[in-house]
Amino acid sequence: MRKKMNKMNKKTIDSQRYIAIMAAVLIIAVVIAPTLTAIETEIPANASVPNIAPSFISLSIPDDSADPGYQVINPDPERNKTVRLEVVLCDMNGHDDISNVNANITGPSPVDPFTLKLNRTLNVSTAVYEGYFNMSHHKQGEYTITVRAHDKGGMSSQAELNFT
Repeated sequence: MRKKMNKMNKKTIDSQRYIAIMAAVLIIAVVIAPTLTAIETEIPANASVPNIAPSFISLSIPDDSADPGYQVINPDPERNKTVRLEVVLCDMNGHDDISNVNANITGPSPVDPFTLKLNRTLNVSTAVYEGYFNMSHHKQGEYTITVRAHDKGGMSSQAELNFT
């Protein structure tokens, strides 16, 4: 009988050890492991984002003719002809990094330079700018609009659009 009791006690002790080991593993899994994971995700990191110049996605003006290229036609030279210029710009440092957008027009007749204003944002890096210029009483011929975009970091880029 004693041998049977010793065997039973040994089985009970083995079962209790097993339960204790499993409880310890469970405590480690539930309490300590998430703490270690949280510690690992809180490691500080520094990133340097270089300044990148704005890039032009598009420049457009209303086209008054079906002919190839852009045509600005003033049917009545005695009346003002105001033309809208739309520019879509992207700055990988964010659209709010763009500090100013200016346009200069060269051609047979002088056209005053002008500044384009923010019209709307398309997403975090892209925005639409617009500006207006007057083409009343101007000589016919080839004109070039040169648009320059500057950002707060001192970078700039330019694009051109030709019209007649």
